[in-house]
Amino acid sequence: MARILLGVSGGIAAYKALEVVRLATGAGHAVRVIQTASSSRFVGRASFAALSGAPGIYSARWSGPNRDFGHAMALVEQRLEETRSEDRSAWFTSALAVAWPNGPAVVVEGRVDGRLTFPPRGDKGFGYDPIFLPETESRTFGEMDEVEKDRFSHRSRAFAKLKAALLD
Repeated sequence: MARILLGVSGGIAAYKALEVVRLATGAGHAVRVIQTASSSRFVGRASFAALSGAPGIYSARWSGPNRDFGHAMALVEQRLEETRSEDRSAWFTSALAVAWPNGPAVVVEGRVDGRLTFPPRGDKGFGYDPIFLPETESRTFGEMDEVEKDRFSHRSRAFAKLKAALLD
């Protein structure tokens, strides 16, 4: 029986992690789940084409010490204006990994592509959700409830890949 250590950051990610735990334990694997407040910076990132992929892994840092994403979104808009680029393409990615103590590591990535829109729209979600308009959608992530967003978010795509990898 393998032991799985799974780190989660809370929110919808925690619900997805619980599904992975349920499936893994059903297959006879022992699972230990850890939760850390700092893991959220590793769970997802926002990247903007006109800013050469920034903020990327520094997405949370752009919000400052008080985690003010209103400030972060204003900073994104300011930096976009400074580039004079009309390119508003953006993507959110989430990487997840499960390391087996005596075996391989499973690493997956989920991605959702979209465009930036200003001013921010919606008060749902978190981070850069109010300025991110997913492809084929007319509403930002900030205007969608968790269930709607979960249909195609980068986190749900990463967890679906992880679930498939752990069960195959």
